[in-house]
Amino acid sequence: MRFLSLAIISMAQLICWDAFIPIMPNLAKTYHVKPELITYGITIFALSYIISSQFTAYFIDKHSSGKIIKYGLFTAFLINISSVFINNFYLFLALRALLGLSLSVTIAVNSIIDKIFPKQEAVKIFSYLNSALGLGLVVAPLIGTQITKYLNYNFVFIFQGVYCLIGYYCTNKILNNEKLTISTHNKLNIKIIVQLLQNKDLIYISAIRTLSYLPHFLFVTFSSIFLLTVLKLSLNTYSIIMSWLGLAYILGGYLSKIINEKIGFIGTAVLGFLLVNAGTLIFAAININSISEQWGLMILLLGIYLLLISLGGSLLSPFCSKMLIEKCSHAISSASSLSMIYTYSFCSLIASLISQLNDLKNTLVSSSIISGITLVIIVLMYIRFLRKTHKEILVN
Repeated sequence: MRFLSLAIISMAQLICWDAFIPIMPNLAKTYHVKPELITYGITIFALSYIISSQFTAYFIDKHSSGKIIKYGLFTAFLINISSVFINNFYLFLALRALLGLSLSVTIAVNSIIDKIFPKQEAVKIFSYLNSALGLGLVVAPLIGTQITKYLNYNFVFIFQGVYCLIGYYCTNKILNNEKLTISTHNKLNIKIIVQLLQNKDLIYISAIRTLSYLPHFLFVTFSSIFLLTVLKLSLNTYSIIMSWLGLAYILGGYLSKIINEKIGFIGTAVLGFLLVNAGTLIFAAININSISEQWGLMILLLGIYLLLISLGGSLLSPFCSKMLIEKCSHAISSASSLSMIYTYSFCSLIASLISQLNDLKNTLVSSSIISGITLVIIVLMYIRFLRKTHKEILVN
């Protein structure tokens, strides 16, 4: 029950981040801007979330975790409800920034897991949590699609607000009467931050996580524009594609545990990045004009692409989590936050650059291929680094 509540709280930022993705074309019409500019709502939210999350640990250490999380989730509820009544693009962006700030309290979940679970169990919990977060990343746009189809798109903001209230209830029920503080080594500490910035393990792990996550991030961010506007698919087809992505994440989370037991977490990670790169080649094939005109084949290739990047990401996730805990155990909360900053900042930057270009389709393909090639290089460099510095990791 406690893990379920922590997962619900942690997923709040993803629900509020991605559920509005299918309504971006509607928001563009409401605010009278280009559809690509609405993606700034994702970028601003992500940057606000990851930057402010660095300061959240300090306030949680001064007060009870339950109170801080409750305040943040209730504020997020108010912001979502307020979004229903605005029709100004810049006010929309301002509310997205405030939403990221209020939901930065969910970063406390990492520290709470690190505190209340034994180290070996924490590795599994982080892996399960990553799978849950990955599923939330997919389910949120799917829910937004169905709400838009059967109701008004403004109900998406209401749904996000209600979810934050559910998180508020979980916090009140589970954490309100406990003072789960972050241990001293996880406080906002400039010296520790500087040490982590120089930690090569953290840099390599963040690079691997970022490059394996980038194709997924770009697809989900531009899914409504790419599928509904560029490819002119129906909402029903869009729902099917996003449902398939959700099933792929569930399958990936299940298979990662089995494969990890068979070939070890290093072998699982290698298989994961191979699948991600295979997915980028499939995505490149979709760009061929003859294929783009054959809708059945294109949908099949999209399904294979989503399956490969989802499975690949799920297989890489346990490796990244384990390496963070192994090599940054003295400051796991700060290390997790910095890794998130590297990942979301880079992905948001690439998404912002793409939103400024006219040829969305070719740009997405080029970005995915380049990230795949770079991922291969980074993984090879990290394996070489492990052989020199952490031979026991490769043996285990």
